[in-house]
Amino acid sequence: MKPSNAESEQQRKMAYRLWLVLGLLGAHRFYLERIISGGLQLSLAMVTLLVMDRTLAPAMVLGLWWLLDAFLIPGYCRSPAARQVASIEPADARKLSDLNQHYQTAMQHRDFAKAIEFCGQAMDLVEATAGKDNALAAGWHVRLADAHLRRGAPEEAMVLFNQAVGVQERLGDHAGLCHSLYGLAQARLDAGQPETAESAFRRLLELQADSMPEDSARLRTLIDLSRLYTTGHRPHEALPLLDEAARLAVQDHGATALEYKVRVWCGQAAAFAELERHAEAQELYERAVSLLQASHETAGLLMADCRHGLGRLYLRQGRVAEADKALSAALDIREKLAPTRQQSANMKFGFDASGGSGHQQAAADPAAVAAILFELVTVAVKSNDPARAMMLAGHWRHLQERIYGVDHPKAVRARARIESLRNFLGIPSDDHPDNAPYCLLGDAVSADGLGEGAASKQGLSVHPEGAVAHGHDHAIASVHTLDGALHIASRVTGQPKRAFASRNGGLEKTDAARSVLVPEAQAMDLLDKVRDLLPWDFQVFIGTTRWQVGEVHPGKVELVVIQSGSALDVVRTAGTAAPGLTTAQLLSRLQAWDQRYGLDIVTAERDEVGFCLLTKPEDMDMFYRELLEFCPSMRASLPGPEALTARLADLRTVLRLRWYQATSSLSLA
Repeated sequence: MKPSNAESEQQRKMAYRLWLVLGLLGAHRFYLERIISGGLQLSLAMVTLLVMDRTLAPAMVLGLWWLLDAFLIPGYCRSPAARQVASIEPADARKLSDLNQHYQTAMQHRDFAKAIEFCGQAMDLVEATAGKDNALAAGWHVRLADAHLRRGAPEEAMVLFNQAVGVQERLGDHAGLCHSLYGLAQARLDAGQPETAESAFRRLLELQADSMPEDSARLRTLIDLSRLYTTGHRPHEALPLLDEAARLAVQDHGATALEYKVRVWCGQAAAFAELERHAEAQELYERAVSLLQASHETAGLLMADCRHGLGRLYLRQGRVAEADKALSAALDIREKLAPTRQQSANMKFGFDASGGSGHQQAAADPAAVAAILFELVTVAVKSNDPARAMMLAGHWRHLQERIYGVDHPKAVRARARIESLRNFLGIPSDDHPDNAPYCLLGDAVSADGLGEGAASKQGLSVHPEGAVAHGHDHAIASVHTLDGALHIASRVTGQPKRAFASRNGGLEKTDAARSVLVPEAQAMDLLDKVRDLLPWDFQVFIGTTRWQVGEVHPGKVELVVIQSGSALDVVRTAGTAAPGLTTAQLLSRLQAWDQRYGLDIVTAERDEVGFCLLTKPEDMDMFYRELLEFCPSMRASLPGPEALTARLADLRTVLRLRWYQATSSLSLA
């Protein structure tokens, strides 16, 4: 997050420019929102022009006022919190300064409990000396929110950021408000609320446009919002933001110019990849790599991100060997840059689980490392190397559990995917027990056996020597493509292959998916069997069940296969929409539930989506309200919160949301 004093510095520079050029007309005072004194200065300038031929007194007063403002501007540009600190007793100000220093030290050492304790002491002192509802208190609310966010408690952080936003809005503390809105957006993302995070980012962009901050602040916001759109399957909305970011990045000649150019190119490449414009995406990634190589930045985080993006792109294109090389390089860079065990002594998980702001913290970003491991598993499967696939999958699973906890939806899904992978590879549990923890540390093996940082040091060889392919390697050799997956589905179900999938009740067809028709009564059993035999970069679901004029298959439903690592792509393939909701808006809500509870999407067609929850919602009342908000007309068919809780005790329960023009319903199967 951008510190408010940096924005105050930018504000001071702009105020001095206006003072020098248009200061006699009060332009700098209007810019600093001192409207009354600015109006008086402008009026005095007009009076001076009118009476200049008779007396110079107004001109002398105006000139002295103009010179005096040169000394007053720094004070005007200080944040409200800084001005409030200056107004309290010197002894209390020193205590606050010491507490702030202790807080910063605790945050640097990832000792979030201590940081929260220092915030509590500071807030008590502020309340005793200056009261509760002021800029100084809001600033400490933001610090406390930062600590909660980085320790993995986004809900607490959201409450504190919202309190700070309310105070800063009332006081007109623009710098503090921008800081708080950015933190609020990040907290909402971490809490699985992409819709509300988007609104915070949008509001922040409006503030930044109105107040002319330095370009890097707006650049960062544009890049973060575009990433939200791209990951939310809305690349068309991401590209205009990235175009603006590209223009700002070209104008930036500061120390961060290289970083922002590369991040913009990577963002554009990711959006193009989502749109299946692979040639343009590859060109942008390669341009970023070339720029980093020319700048001798070949082993930093930017290069790791570029290699990771290229690896994902190659994987989409089926270029397995190139994907393997790029992803392995990205993982190697992050591990070489990761903190040593001594540096990580106070880290919660052996790395900074929040991502942090420092170079080594970002190097050990667990989400990025987990994503690379996940994609390397897919590479190993496609390379017909089950031993390597199971080893990498085990490390990925342990990493997910250590980041989120064993009961989190992402950890539950990780275990389910490991079992699915075992079934697919035909490997008994005893053959490759995935019990070797993954520890992203750069120092020697510890007494608890958690291993070293570099992959080669802890046994996580990206290409393990002597890895012997399992006896079932013939089963995975043919499942590199969508047609190979269709062959498996046809063999399991005993039904003919269809080189397309139906949409809109059979009125439309898409060749981005494959399908077979199966008896409706056997659909769920056959779905499970096909899933067990396909790798995890494929999704299988029940598609069209209600046939229209285009196709009619009485008693049969469609079993659809797509090539994707994301279950939410099922909804995109089916083109599911609802009254007043586009597919993108529907996906946004499902994505929020997926982050909170984990979703296994079982059925999807034109006006229906059915899913299982991987974990039961802790706040069932909130989930119940969200269901009604999502489908307002289901009120008559939806059981109450208590009955819903009882039905969802079995995590195999399928929630079916159906929209029929103006009506919708929910059924539990």
